[in-house]
Amino acid sequence: MRQELRAYGYVRTSVGEEGGGNTASIAAQTEAIEAHAAREGIEIVEMFHESNVRATSSSEQSSTG
Repeated sequence: MRQELRAYGYVRTSVGEEGGGNTASIAAQTEAIEAHAAREGIEIVEMFHESNVRATSSSEQSSTG
């Protein structure tokens, strides 16, 4: 008996990397996650979307915190 697999999806765009929230990038990421889940028999429980995230290095994070 095969165990049912369930997962969450997470997509994001970064300020500066994709021009502040490229919807084409979000769509492509979502499609890739859904395609992988379908191939592997994984049920996507919920898809999380985070836009306009500023990517920082670990040194930048530690100096501001």
